[in-house]
Amino acid sequence: MQIFMFLFLISLTDSNEAILVRDTVIIDSVPFVKFCYGSSPQAAAMILWYWDPRDYGRLVDFFYDFQDSTNNIPNVIRELALAMHTDTMMGGTYISNIGPGIIYVTDSLNSYDFQSQTSTQGGPWNQYNFSWIKNEIDNGRPCIWNVLHYYYLGQFINTSLCAIGYIIAPPDTFVIVKNFWGWAEAWPLWTYYQGIYSCDYVVTVVPGGANPNNIFITYPTDSGIVFQYNTPVDITWDSYGSDIDYVKLWYASSYDSTEWTLIDSLAPNTGIYTWIVPSESLCARINLQAFSVLDSLEAADGSFYSFTTEPTGISEENTNITEFTFNISPNIFTNRLNIEFSCSEPISLEIYDISGRLIRFLPINLCYQNKSVCWDGTDNKGKKVSSGIYFVSLKQKNKISVKKVVRLVE
Repeated sequence: MQIFMFLFLISLTDSNEAILVRDTVIIDSVPFVKFCYGSSPQAAAMILWYWDPRDYGRLVDFFYDFQDSTNNIPNVIRELALAMHTDTMMGGTYISNIGPGIIYVTDSLNSYDFQSQTSTQGGPWNQYNFSWIKNEIDNGRPCIWNVLHYYYLGQFINTSLCAIGYIIAPPDTFVIVKNFWGWAEAWPLWTYYQGIYSCDYVVTVVPGGANPNNIFITYPTDSGIVFQYNTPVDITWDSYGSDIDYVKLWYASSYDSTEWTLIDSLAPNTGIYTWIVPSESLCARINLQAFSVLDSLEAADGSFYSFTTEPTGISEENTNITEFTFNISPNIFTNRLNIEFSCSEPISLEIYDISGRLIRFLPINLCYQNKSVCWDGTDNKGKKVSSGIYFVSLKQKNKISVKKVVRLVE
């Protein structure tokens, strides 16, 4: 957790004593969540996502796209909108529902011990609850700042904001918030326009029940990734803490992550899992759930960006192949794999390991249309390969066929 404090000095007295005229405190690294249900779930989701990597790894489990328009939304915002009884058509939330909704998500759904308080209405009589905001920021806790009748960009608004800092510049005071576009912006503590004063409320979010066990996916994480059918992909992650024993892996088969397909329910916590991409068109994300030896959920994480899948020549099924046939035996072998094929044009025969690395190229004598080749389980350097899954690839121009085999070392 990083809190930045800036002190601005503008003049010196006759005794060379500096006069403090500005004090700024900002909590760094509060993530931005796009608006999709309402401003209160949005602000609260930023706060819970902020705490997720700080020993509260069950708060954000996965990401999804909202109605094909708002992308990369953490699952916790949907939970918050339901728990706060937000009117998702109008985006409105009763102030009295914000704190209890947060606690329901943190404690009832995720078994932590958070606390939340809601201030009384702020106005000139109590300095617009600035003491609440300052106390939370000074203690490294972003909070929810709800403003009513607030004059902003030519109109009066009622909204909830994620407060991440403050500026004291006498006689003015500002609250630093995550604005509607995702960057930090200083808002005056109050507004007065056409005889109308703004008012405010502050909702605090105090974490509790920390768990040092956490998991973070490291691949796939980038945008624009395209996987090809039936190819091996290494899903990787980093885990922290001593209690994580195994990992469940899933992929979302719908854009909104409401449909999940289990990849493996008992993957060892080794930081890597080789997944064979299914032969179906997907716009998907990966989800990881970390469990203890007692089967308790310790943490979870998922791909921020979605990836897509597409057909490829690397497939155990022949695709648009009419010029050659291809058979292997046995499918599980120890020292000798027979590869039989019939072709009418030049071909190449290659063997890949499960990571997609080429380990053996087998020369083909094209004098015969019907041919049998033997692979003795060695790589191009003559070294015996280890036990595992391998892919035998037969290529001819733009056509390809791949078959999977398993080698067992005696």
